[in-house]
Amino acid sequence: MQISGPEDYRPNTAVAGSPFQIADMAPNLPGGGSATTVYDENDRPAEVQVRDAQGELVSRAVCIYDAQGHIVEEKQILDNPEMMIPAEVRAKILEDTGASREQLREQLREQFTKLMGGQAEPFSIAYSYDAQGRVKQTRRRIYNQEDMVETTYNEHGDKAAEITRSTRLSSANEQSLPTAGVSTYSEVRHSYEYDDRGNWTEEIASYRSSPDGAFSNPSSERRRTLTYY
Repeated sequence: MQISGPEDYRPNTAVAGSPFQIADMAPNLPGGGSATTVYDENDRPAEVQVRDAQGELVSRAVCIYDAQGHIVEEKQILDNPEMMIPAEVRAKILEDTGASREQLREQLREQFTKLMGGQAEPFSIAYSYDAQGRVKQTRRRIYNQEDMVETTYNEHGDKAAEITRSTRLSSANEQSLPTAGVSTYSEVRHSYEYDDRGNWTEEIASYRSSPDGAFSNPSSERRRTLTYY
């Protein structure tokens, strides 16, 4: 269990990582809270439960595995989105609107669903794998922005290319908007120099922003020196 206090709250702060990684840390909640990790029968992390300082469930992160033990999906679930609002602000909203807590919760869920393009969870990542157990496709969605990443590998097992298609999802009443369902494209191609043991010593990445566009001059280069004993 990881615990935070009121003094740890940092509003308007973003944290990088997967849904499970973000949940599995001291919560950034008004008033503080706790994050408890639940393990499955194979001793794998399966769920993180985030609670406020009073012990009320705020959100969860769920991790799903396939028969080979690969992670196939991670997703964040907002059980009580109103608990993310500071207590004094929440009390004022209830007082000003005359709404009940249940009504406020439903209103927030409705707004979140619209913001998320009709999806159920605010943040999710799904993975699929090739016969060698390597990630070949990643579907990442944050609110209404979805990225589909396709990864291919060379004969050495190193990444050969990554193609990312990004799409803005829309709810049913937004389907007519010009930006609804429009995708953008990016591709990174990797090339390598290898030593006599088949390990790469130089990696060069090139980029293009359309399927038929020209690749840029090397966007990045990495070199490494390996010592064998």
